[in-house]
Amino acid sequence: PLDTAQLHQQLKKSNKELRKHQSETKKLRKHVVVLHDQLQAAESELKAQREELARAADRMENDRGRHDEEKEDLMDEHEDELENQKNHYEQMLQEQKERFEQQVRELEERLHRTEEQRKQEDGDWTMELDDAVSRERDVIKKLG
Repeated sequence: PLDTAQLHQQLKKSNKELRKHQSETKKLRKHVVVLHDQLQAAESELKAQREELARAADRMENDRGRHDEEKEDLMDEHEDELENQKNHYEQMLQEQKERFEQQVRELEERLHRTEEQRKQEDGDWTMELDDAVSRERDVIKKLG
């Protein structure tokens, strides 16, 4: 059988081990609390990052939609500008064509007047030739 001194020593040893285990348990609990806090902080950070990514994705989608609208508006403006330039060019062409046609008509009228004048002058010339030939015949008859 065990005597009291041995029991007392065994009790001291057991108490010492118990305090040691209690101390280790306390350290482990503190470590669990720290790890739990770190886990919550990491989860919170991940949640914040997910939210930021979602907001960034929404902004990108909105920007893409706005870009598409701006691109379509710009294309419409370019089409309108092209149509305006085409109409302006066609109008200028039509005006130039009308000026050229007017110039052609004026030249044709001048040519016609010049031909008429030449014909009249030729006619006068022909009459003078006829008169000259008649006079020569008359002179020849008188001489002959």
